[in-house]
Amino acid sequence: MRAISLLAVAISLGLGCRESSKPAAPPSPTPAPAPIATPAKVAVRVDRRVELLAVIERLAGAREYATTRGTPYLDAVERYFAPYAEHAAVVAARSLRAAHGIGYDAPMSFAIHLDDAYQLRPAAERTTLDARWAKADPEAFATAVRAFAADTKFDAFFAEHAAYFRTLETTLRGLLDREQVVPYFEKLFGPTTAAMLVVPSPIAGQRNFGPRTPDTYVQILGVTGPGGELVVTNLLRALLVHELGHAYVNPLFTAHQAELEPTATRLYGGVADAMRAQAYADPMTVAHESGVRAITYNYLLELHGAAAAGATLRKDRGESFAWTTSLAEVMQPGPELLAKRMPAILERFTAIAAEYEHGVPAPGFLGPVDAVHSPTSVWVIAPTPAIDQYARAVHAKLRKANTIVAADGEAPSGVDLVAFGTPGDNPVISEVVKRAGFVIEPGRIAVGTKEFTGEGLVLIACWPRAGDATHGVAIYTGARPADVVGISGVRHGDTDWLVARKTDRNTAVLGAGDFAHVAAGDWKLP
Repeated sequence: MRAISLLAVAISLGLGCRESSKPAAPPSPTPAPAPIATPAKVAVRVDRRVELLAVIERLAGAREYATTRGTPYLDAVERYFAPYAEHAAVVAARSLRAAHGIGYDAPMSFAIHLDDAYQLRPAAERTTLDARWAKADPEAFATAVRAFAADTKFDAFFAEHAAYFRTLETTLRGLLDREQVVPYFEKLFGPTTAAMLVVPSPIAGQRNFGPRTPDTYVQILGVTGPGGELVVTNLLRALLVHELGHAYVNPLFTAHQAELEPTATRLYGGVADAMRAQAYADPMTVAHESGVRAITYNYLLELHGAAAAGATLRKDRGESFAWTTSLAEVMQPGPELLAKRMPAILERFTAIAAEYEHGVPAPGFLGPVDAVHSPTSVWVIAPTPAIDQYARAVHAKLRKANTIVAADGEAPSGVDLVAFGTPGDNPVISEVVKRAGFVIEPGRIAVGTKEFTGEGLVLIACWPRAGDATHGVAIYTGARPADVVGISGVRHGDTDWLVARKTDRNTAVLGAGDFAHVAAGDWKLP
């Protein structure tokens, strides 16, 4: 499984929870509205191994482990571990990243293959270790990691923050209990023997990772609240459903690999480039991912309604999984478990492969803001000195491979655009604001019927390009240049729009959501 970024499922509408059904023996499940405690097989904890590797990666300068700052816990991390920035383990982490691309989820895969004493599992139990470690020396790195833990007295530091960790665990356990994900899945699959571990990680920040060991599926969730709290959103719900779904879908599809793989291979041939770009490297991985997306769509539709399901469907289409609803039709809850319905599922995969073996038609730009940020997007930066300096610093840190063009020039066609500035100093932003109907004035920002007033307001939003519905524009804007400086510091990307207010300490989100649209180019304000 890969990292799911800001880059993950775009669901941000404020939807309430509904209780699901208690699993009952088929063929006649009996609804039971009372919540059931999440089964013990789903463990929830802040994990010492995960935090240890995250600290090392943060010290090594891995940007994906340094996206959040300013919380009491992260301030303590930076103060405490600053003297160890050149420790052998940190130096080794930098070298592994440079030589073998070991970043993002690869350090987390390594972490969960350690035992409680930070000893690496025996080689026979490392079949699920991320493939990037194949040409590295994980044993040598494990030795350096143990030395770092001992030299820094990491376990004592970790224990000092036990109360904070308990608040994260309590929030996440409550969400799992309310959502009833496991009972929903057991209506589809029956009980699973797989162990599942859900890990809130304050250092993972805006990233989410889904590694696994031979006996446990793990979901590592970044903690993004401005004070270090775990913010419960529909994005978080969807991530939990998606990743826990792999514990059910993967074993079922693997048991039928002989029948499924030829069809999956035919399908993969038409979408291989798009899938490899997302780290889906083989046909069965795409089959597993397809099944998980289908049941996630069904879950959201049943429990949270069409808006939530439509948002994840839009994300799937943008990532070339154009067949989610087709597969979802044969993977809905019913009187029989999915294992009994595999012939129908295999038949549907065959039809999907026939339809898409020559590729997926371009879906047009469907959002969210993250969809604009690609290796080929072009940055258009206002010439105002403060904005120019700030946006170029952000670019150098996060997207230095992307081209920058001046706002007073002609924006290139056929690419996504990322625009920084105000409507008065960046023509790209001015054009989008006028075409979309946004209102950006001193002390007031309006996105359709959503109106926000006060000082220091900023808007981050995306919209299709004029005359080119296949590409989008992401605007980072406000009424004054001083407001735009620091705008990227707010967690964003998984929705179509976001309004925030700058404060002395951070930027607080006031509202966010998705625009009403199904087809590319046909967008409407809320």
